[in-house]
Amino acid sequence: MSHDHEQTLDRSKALFGPPPVLSTEEPKHFDGLFDQVIACLKPRDTVELILIRHFVYALWEIERLTRYGTVSIERWYRETLQLRAQQEKVQKARKEDLAWKNAEKNFTKPADIAGLVALEDSFSEVLTDTDEILERRATEFEHNRAFGQGILFQERLDKLIASRMSRRNDALQQLERYRAGLGQLAQKAASEILDAEFDEIKGQLEPSAAPSLTHSKESAPNDVATQDHSEPAQ
Repeated sequence: MSHDHEQTLDRSKALFGPPPVLSTEEPKHFDGLFDQVIACLKPRDTVELILIRHFVYALWEIERLTRYGTVSIERWYRETLQLRAQQEKVQKARKEDLAWKNAEKNFTKPADIAGLVALEDSFSEVLTDTDEILERRATEFEHNRAFGQGILFQERLDKLIASRMSRRNDALQQLERYRAGLGQLAQKAASEILDAEFDEIKGQLEPSAAPSLTHSKESAPNDVATQDHSEPAQ
């Protein structure tokens, strides 16, 4: 990052406060994005910096909402697995509990006590098996089903993304209009300055009024004649 870009980023933080970065996001990623956009658009004043800030903020939120679309599918899938694992635990726990109660009534010998221990170990294995459900890799079919379960959330995300895109595009349009207006004013001011300087230089280069050569030539003989009459005859 160049020194000028660092100054621009620091000035933006001082003017607008900390960037809209969540605790699950990396501030350095936002700073990198902001720096790259600054390098491309090169703001010339505070107004342009504000418009570029709106553009970067909208772009950052678009990327976040896009990630949320992916995360939501994974979330629905995980919630489905958790519900399935919980249901299996409840069903198998009921079966094992019933078997345990029947065993307590019927088992009276030491050998039968060993059966109770084996039954308890079997119940622990059931809990382990249901926990493994949550660790297995999803298939594309399961992700597709999770996407269908969260389709309403996806539609809301699409609307939010569209609104952020509109805000992003509007910031660029405003920046373009602002620069076009400044460009015309600057060009007009430059033209006026150049015209004024040209007129001033032109006035300095124009020759001043010189004595008439014809008048000098005509007056020369008269001067000679006057001189002849004034001299004494020898």
